[in-house]
Amino acid sequence: MNGPDASGADASVVERRALWGVLTVALLLRMLQIAAAARSPITFNPGADESYYLQFGAWVAAHGLAVPTDFAFMDPAYGYLLGGVLGAFGGSVLAVYLLQAILDVVTTWLIHRCASDIGGSRSGLLAAAVYALCATAIMFTTTALKATLVAFCAAVWTLLALRLLRRPSAWRWLGIGLFGGLIVGVRGNLLLWSLGALVALPWLLPARRTGRRFADLSILALGVCVGLSLWSVRHAELGLGWSPLPFNGGIVLHHTYNPGNPRALMQMPEFVNYRHPLEIWHGYAREAERLHGRPMSPREVSAYWQGEALNYLFDHPAQFASNALRKLRELVAAPEIPNNRIYTQERALSPVLSVLPAPFPWLFGLGCTGLVLLVLHDRRTWAALIPLAACVATALIFFPEDRFRFHGVPTLAIGAGFALDRLLAWWRAADLRRATIVLVCVAALVGLSFALGRGVRYPERELEREAWGYLRMGQTQQAETLAHEAIATGEDNARLHELLGFLAAQRGDHALAVRHFGAAVALRPKAAGSWFSLAASLAETGDITAALAAIDAALEREEAPEFMLRKAQLLERAGDTGQAAAWYRRAAATASTEVAEAARARLRQWCADSSSAFAACADRSDAPEP
Repeated sequence: MNGPDASGADASVVERRALWGVLTVALLLRMLQIAAAARSPITFNPGADESYYLQFGAWVAAHGLAVPTDFAFMDPAYGYLLGGVLGAFGGSVLAVYLLQAILDVVTTWLIHRCASDIGGSRSGLLAAAVYALCATAIMFTTTALKATLVAFCAAVWTLLALRLLRRPSAWRWLGIGLFGGLIVGVRGNLLLWSLGALVALPWLLPARRTGRRFADLSILALGVCVGLSLWSVRHAELGLGWSPLPFNGGIVLHHTYNPGNPRALMQMPEFVNYRHPLEIWHGYAREAERLHGRPMSPREVSAYWQGEALNYLFDHPAQFASNALRKLRELVAAPEIPNNRIYTQERALSPVLSVLPAPFPWLFGLGCTGLVLLVLHDRRTWAALIPLAACVATALIFFPEDRFRFHGVPTLAIGAGFALDRLLAWWRAADLRRATIVLVCVAALVGLSFALGRGVRYPERELEREAWGYLRMGQTQQAETLAHEAIATGEDNARLHELLGFLAAQRGDHALAVRHFGAAVALRPKAAGSWFSLAASLAETGDITAALAAIDAALEREEAPEFMLRKAQLLERAGDTGQAAAWYRRAAATASTEVAEAARARLRQWCADSSSAFAACADRSDAPEP
């Protein structure tokens, strides 16, 4: 194995200093990115999945580990970890970013250990440097997404597998199995790593261990089952059966494969109003219950939509194959296809990301070439390929977007380190033939990635999201300017009009607010929140009849406690005290503490007023129901 030219103790000192230098650079870049994120409007307007996990974490921080069923919809481990951090640091999202940055530096060190184990110390140092400078790794540390945690899990799992194959023992088999089961709570598809281990690891063992394959497999399977049991018990306590996986599987499969989505893109059917995970779940649950004419459990809802998706897949095998090929093309293409965050937008807002090259083409070229060389150099490399294979399989079936592709980056960094190591060694040895072959392979793969990227179309910036972020930062002028700019350039969507309507209402220009909220409901008629805002602005203009019609439209789409309270208030203003009483009582009976208290306070106030006509029926059990 090749290392630095220095030998003995001097070489060891040089290697340690170089490694500390790489880790210091990794930490510095991530700290600078956190400083940029603290001033970025995107931080103040998180994406749908980020919002879900921040809500999950806030609940855990406030109420403990017992969560509502809604927070069993997606993988739970990250939500619990967020809850611990938010609870310990007073709800600070920047504290989450800081801990993720530190975790990513640990991942950099783990990649160094993995690459050193199979490729030598210099290979490990170069692999760590590649990951330390990876722009997407830096970007994901400042998101409320699982990508940084998954990269850490990939590096830990790979190191455990390599150490196991070098020196097998029952405890190491049990350890990798237990870890593989536990990380299924981070992402359900990480179960593929354990399945791959069950198939591959026993056959990669030294020849002297072949007689123990059955025993080794049994211990590995035991560890996996013990790890999975933690999540099974959690779901059983929530009344969701004994599956270790969340109940979103059938829903994710269906919104990818259904008659309205022939290209298997990440888009929602018409009965889903918003892209927020909870809205997706509620929309799918409502539609399943409407079709069946009865209430359904979360597992029943998921099973129904899974069956629908599988039926569609079986009826369209050629379409599935065509989509899988397209997704493979997008997976290896240069651009970072956005999901929750847009890499090009993040680069524009971050001085750190703006000076670093787009990482994937170089990772793809160097990483794939290096992994081939590593397989020829040490057959244990096949174990390191398992997380990468799981990443590719997930992309082909579901999505090749950036945060899913990122799951394979630690493995590619290991390969890139070895490719660079071999190039240096062969260049110094004047072995130009082999060095040239490697350079040609790397250049061909990099060129292929860039060439395939020409056909990939994706939004490079979301002005609407930036505008809402500036609004939440208190920079209203910047928010309004961006919203008008977006509309002028053709990005005319409901959220932009909602923002402009909100700003108009803040200024007291309720007529303008009505126009913008009216445009919002015209563009997105199923959005209950837009109807609610329209009702509020109409009420401010004095048009109570139109306001009641708007709040009824909101309630048709979602029976939110806030909507019930607003309807009661509007009925009160319209003079319909009987119906107002009924809606106040209905709002008072909801689970929303704030709304219920407001409704009860109004009921008590009016019942205490003997001159009020409302007092005659406010507390009567025979008061009219809505």
